[in-house]
Amino acid sequence: MIDRLLFCLWLLVSLPLTGHADVAGSRDPIDFPRFPQAQIVTFKADAEPRAHQFIISSVEKIRRELKAGEQVRVTALEVEAIYEMPRDTPLNEVIAHYRQALPRASVLFSCTGLDCGRSAQWANMVFGQSSLYGPDANQFYLAGRHPDGLLSIYVIQRGNRRINVHVRLLLTDTPVAVDEGRLLVESLVTNGHGILTGVRPAVDGSLPGNALETLAGVRSALKALREETLYVVCHLYSPGDVDGVIRQSEACARRAVEVLVSDEGPRLVAFGAGPLLPREEHVGRIELVLPHRRMRE
Repeated sequence: MIDRLLFCLWLLVSLPLTGHADVAGSRDPIDFPRFPQAQIVTFKADAEPRAHQFIISSVEKIRRELKAGEQVRVTALEVEAIYEMPRDTPLNEVIAHYRQALPRASVLFSCTGLDCGRSAQWANMVFGQSSLYGPDANQFYLAGRHPDGLLSIYVIQRGNRRINVHVRLLLTDTPVAVDEGRLLVESLVTNGHGILTGVRPAVDGSLPGNALETLAGVRSALKALREETLYVVCHLYSPGDVDGVIRQSEACARRAVEVLVSDEGPRLVAFGAGPLLPREEHVGRIELVLPHRRMRE
């Protein structure tokens, strides 16, 4: 009897605390801490390099075909894992966690909710994983450069309220060339707006040197919009008087216009939004907007 009790006690303390384990043979695709107590439920890794499509835009389905505003084709080793979050985990906490997987300067595209397109298309046509299907409003996508290649992260809260996270790393031998100016123009033409990736104003609205370099780098691409009127909007979230922050953001927008303007480019209008058009992450940004394109939607 005592031996049986001791055996039961040993068995109890030997069980994993989570009650689940990662699928056999899996590993984390990147050196980034997974969400606490998340478990890998699906894992796949290429044995040899092959051709892959990497999407850096929202998606839509047109005449049974998947259309992405921008994507690149690369030959790479793909490593992907789907994580299942603990029950009752808040979606915003998972998104906030995985936003940090890439430095802001490395992000090529991100979207949340309906701005990403249809969840069914991401699940079935992009990733080929039905476990990534859920309500369109409950999704998040992040894509960008990683030290080892290209990285994408897709977060979805399914209809059963469970949250799955798809992490995909494309391992490449050489850096992948991405025309960020062209990406910006595509976003403007398709969506009527585009955030200048890698441009983060300081708290006082000033633009650091790397931000000015990024602005100068996309200037020539804006020639494709030479007949348009383009609004350059600066968003700031610094503490203090709202009117003062708006004035700082106006100065920020004017400085950006000085760098972006060219004789062959579009007409540029500076606009300081200050903190009045918030987003969940509350970080300063510069956004280009084609108002007439937005009004047609």
